[in-house]
Amino acid sequence: MAFTAKWCEQCQKDKAELQKLREQGVEIVEIDVDSDPTMADHYRVSRLPTYVVEKDGVEVERTEKVGVLGTILIGFLLWLIL
Repeated sequence: MAFTAKWCEQCQKDKAELQKLREQGVEIVEIDVDSDPTMADHYRVSRLPTYVVEKDGVEVERTEKVGVLGTILIGFLLWLIL
């Protein structure tokens, strides 16, 4: 999940990188914290952007940097395969 907001400058900068991940087959659900503050509260999001990786509904990793998100996802996918 990608927790973002329209007013968040870094969130807007990260959109291109998120699109590249989607093109590689990664499912990314974007959640605008202003439109859905309940989800942000549920996931204890205090900074933007925040990226949360879940497996079977359980949080396995979290980062605020989209480049780290890509690295996490690649490592996680390799772990699942091997």
